[in-house]
Parts: sequence; structure tokens; C-alpha cells
Amino acid sequence: MHVVQTRKKLFPFIGAALVAPILLIGALSPSRSQTSPSLSVSLSSASATSPSGKVLVVTSNLRAAWGNQGDMRVRMGRYVGRLLNQAPWYPDVLLLQEVKRNSAERVASLLSARTGDNYVVAVRPPKIPWRETPKIRTETDSGIVINRTTTKKLDHGGYISLTFKRSDAAYPSKRVEVNQHARLSVQEISSGLKLSVASVHFQYQLLKNRALRRTYQKKWAEKVTKKLETKYPGTLRTVGGDFNQERCLHPGGGILTCKRSPFWKVFVDRHHYLDSIYKVWRDGRKHLGLGGVDFIFTKGNPVNAKTDRSYNKKARATFYSDHRFVWATISAR
Repeated sequence: MHVVQTRKKLFPFIGAALVAPILLIGALSPSRSQTSPSLSVSLSSASATSPSGKVLVVTSNLRAAWGNQGDMRVRMGRYVGRLLNQAPWYPDVLLLQEVKRNSAERVASLLSARTGDNYVVAVRPPKIPWRETPKIRTETDSGIVINRTTTKKLDHGGYISLTFKRSDAAYPSKRVEVNQHARLSVQEISSGLKLSVASVHFQYQLLKNRALRRTYQKKWAEKVTKKLETKYPGTLRTVGGDFNQERCLHPGGGILTCKRSPFWKVFVDRHHYLDSIYKVWRDGRKHLGLGGVDFIFTKGNPVNAKTDRSYNKKARATFYSDHRFVWATISAR
């Protein structure tokens, strides 16, 4: 990221006499804020860059890997439009779930066209998000997009494999079920700040009962933290994704006093990650959108965080996913 002292808005005030020439120039040479009409996204309210030493991380389950994806391109345009209209700066790292190669690439392409920065799929999900044999079925529906204008890869990335015992499956099967979750290490160009990230999607539908669901929440969270710790020492380890479980184990509990879900206790209580939105809320900020099953946990300092709080997934005209995105600005502690 570029070193900046204050946020720079994309379009400073200009006199009326200058509007027409600037629009003409823009038509001939697209600026950071413009996009091709075919991409159908509105102008961004995000600033061009975040301050040096702060990285904007986004997590999103985009429902763009399974079933009929005939509307995927339109939905990804809505997603990128809402994200850039709400995020304070251009995203640096996006942790995506329920994506395959073409939907992840669509997000990167839209962000590049919309901002003028260079977004790439740094950990690419496959064209088809599963492969199977009579002995094993592997699902890979997560990926990672980075802004190469502000960050660079420190490794090729890879996946963290999570599974469960056959005896714990709801239906008898000799086939092993494996879910893979994308991981990567990156460095902010301007400051040298290093992050390791994982995009996770915990799924429990094949387990026998609720007790096993809680058991594997804990086991899988432990494996993710251990993998990042051993693979990427000396980095701000950050895990974002869809955990298919809220922060409180039982609905209706008070946010401060409720019994925590097993995965949350592993990250926060045992390994001392910070739940980004929860931490920012405890610091005194309101109207962040504390509910839901999507989280960003980090060993860094989340100086700001929020969800797409106004999103209505039942409104067809603005629908992009059955999950709302979460973003967090992360610095060193």
C-alpha cells in the first residue's frame, strides 16, 4: 500500500467548468474509479488506499460454487458494488467461500476494473469444486484474492484439509470426506507488514448429531490455528470464513454472558486471536452487525470492522449471497 497520512477520496471537489473536460478524458482513459459499462457496478465510495501498516481483509461466502450459477456474474457485480461502497478503502485481501475458479476470477476482474488496482486470485479454487473416487471425496470451494498493487505473495499458498471419522458420519459410508480450506501468506508492500490468512468453511451436515458438530468445531479450529502457526511463524495470523455457527452456542443469550461456541473458544480463549467485530464493538463502536456465522479472527489488532449490516438477502433486486460480507482493518498489536 502507498504511504498516506489521511484518507484520500477518489473524487475531490472540482469546479463545474472542469467537469466536462474531465469526463471526456475519463472516457478516453479509465481512471481508478471507473469501470466498463458491461461490468454494471456503481461508483465507489471507498478511498484508494488504506494507511501504511493497515491491511483491509474481507471474508465472504458468495454462494457461487454449487448448483445453477446462471446469475453468478450479475450477483458478483452487486457484491463488488456493495463492498466498495461500504469499505473505507480498497480491499487488500479477500477470503472467499463457496466459490469456484470462474466466480473467484470474476470478483478479481470486477475489482480490478472498478478500482484500477491489480486484483488476482492468489489461491485458485478448481473449475469444479469437488473430485471423488469410490474411496474419497474432496471439496474445495474456498479461494483467496489479493490486491497486487498493495500486497505481494510470500508463498504459493495451499490448502488445509479437514475431515472426520467414518464412524461419526450420519450415513454409513466407506468413502472419506475431505474439505479443503485456502491458506496464504502476504506482505503489505509499503510497510512490510506480514499476514498469513486462511479462508475456511466449516460444514457439519454429514455428522451424526449436534454433539459431534461441537466436537469437530473444536478439532477443526485447532488444526487451522496449528497449521498457520507452524507454516507461517512471525506473521499476523488471520482466519476468516463461514463457521456455520454463531458466536453464542445457544440463541437468545446475551452477547457478553452467553456460552461461547467451541470454535470461538479455541480461537479467542485458547489461542488469543481477536474476534474483529466483537473487539471493535467492545471498544465502543455501535451498529456493526454482531450476529451471523461469518467471522474474521486475527492475531493482529482490528482497528475497525463491520458487516454489510443493511443487506437484505430476501430482496431479489440486490441479492448477491445468502451471507453478508464482513471486513476488518488489521494492524500490528
